[in-house]
Amino acid sequence: MNMIIKDNKDVKYYPLTHSQKRIWYIEKIHPLTSINNIGGSVLIKGPVKMDLLEESINIFIEKNEGVRLRIIERNGEIKQFVYSYTKYKLNFYDFSQFKNPEEEFNIWMEEEAKKPFNIENNPLYFFALYKLSDNNKGYFAKFNHIIADGWSINVMTEQICSNYMNLLIKKRY
Repeated sequence: MNMIIKDNKDVKYYPLTHSQKRIWYIEKIHPLTSINNIGGSVLIKGPVKMDLLEESINIFIEKNEGVRLRIIERNGEIKQFVYSYTKYKLNFYDFSQFKNPEEEFNIWMEEEAKKPFNIENNPLYFFALYKLSDNNKGYFAKFNHIIADGWSINVMTEQICSNYMNLLIKKRY
């Protein structure tokens, strides 16, 4: 999902906060490392409608401009802008086929968490769906710290859960 945009006169650019600038400089000193990655997984026990979970995550992305922030260098200055929402297709990983699904999932999650973001003009988030068994499913989320912190991860979890419950009611599952 590395969609680079060209200069657009309709896009509004904003300066980075002091905290974001510190993270930007760390990224410049240590490029393409996972030093600023944060995230984790949410395990849901019981039956889960994976299509609704994916839709719930997309609603979260659409409604939260902060998640869609992109960082760009313009005229020698670091700026940020809100990338317009486009539906995000989540990868699905089925670990239930392995002898020890939890162990395989943990190995995958550790490897995925270490994958760096290309911070310049690219998405600074990653989501994936996973299955450990018929009654143990969930999602993995990863962000660059320039757009998220521990508090926002908590807010994300609550919003995705709320979106999911609302969709279940709306679609009468």
